[in-house]
Amino acid sequence: MNQTSSLQSNKEKPMLLRILSISSMLGSTLLIVAGIFIISTKMFDELPEWQIIQANKNVGIIGIMAGILTLLGALFIWELSRIGFWLYLIGTIVMIVFPILFFWNFSTYLTFAIVYSVIGAIYCYFYGSFYKLYNE
Repeated sequence: MNQTSSLQSNKEKPMLLRILSISSMLGSTLLIVAGIFIISTKMFDELPEWQIIQANKNVGIIGIMAGILTLLGALFIWELSRIGFWLYLIGTIVMIVFPILFFWNFSTYLTFAIVYSVIGAIYCYFYGSFYKLYNE
């Protein structure tokens, strides 16, 4: 019975929503893995040692936090739940705002935040265009 309703809801989803959800799940998973990798390695050789430790933790934690929020959002959107849209939106905002707040003097992070904000805004726009299909 549960498989039948799942198959039925898949047929009701527009193709673009399915593509967005799957690509969001993949991207969010990669973001989580990258956050774990950043925490476990030292990749900031040009910084003094005390800043390396703090930068690793901040970047990794922000990536993991945003990745979990956007992954949960994409999973809920896959199930056509409205909470998924809001989780995805919050995760995108976290990934845009926190790098700017913490790393405004590192051009690499600002570039990443700008690119992520453009991609995140496009995804949020398309997810929002399907908002009327989501269940409460």
